[in-house]
Amino acid sequence: MPATTKRGSNVGEAFRPPATDLPPWLPTRKQNRLPPDVYRQPGRFFVTVSTQDRRPWFRQPEIAERCINALRAACEEKGLALEAYCFMPDHAHILVSTDVRSDLVGLVHGFKQQTGWWFRNRYAAGGLKASPTWSIERPSLWQKSYYDHVLRRGEDLRDVVRYILENPVRTGLAGSPEEYRYAWSASGVPEPA
Repeated sequence: MPATTKRGSNVGEAFRPPATDLPPWLPTRKQNRLPPDVYRQPGRFFVTVSTQDRRPWFRQPEIAERCINALRAACEEKGLALEAYCFMPDHAHILVSTDVRSDLVGLVHGFKQQTGWWFRNRYAAGGLKASPTWSIERPSLWQKSYYDHVLRRGEDLRDVVRYILENPVRTGLAGSPEEYRYAWSASGVPEPA
């Protein structure tokens, strides 16, 4: 028989989380990932990952170059074709192609985990090993999650690549896409259609 309090209610009730049946008029949070099957189909994905608190970590060449090399290695390891990238001071745009054996979610997770671990050991901890008990005040490289967009059949790949490569020009970091050292495309800078 369950233990009861003086008022006669079950003691376990105090430890049970409150009911989550919210009224239908309250807004619900949109899922930030598509169904898993979408990521297992051949396609192109435009991914944006941001630094924690939008800190401009990629102004430091060592960090930007380390992340670019890690991205290239992760794409090769996970079987994705890297088509374009641009590391802006506080975020990165990545365009990849997948096939049925590819794992986009695994790519982004592994890339962020590896570079985040390196960053913490190199910059945040002064060379100490990573620990889950670190103070929250120590900076992290990445914010949680990321934004992804599946390129649909009607979308022009050249427009997406041009958007990625012209990001530094739009923000005044470079006079032309070719001048910015942290942006690259397998096809170069496409001409407008």
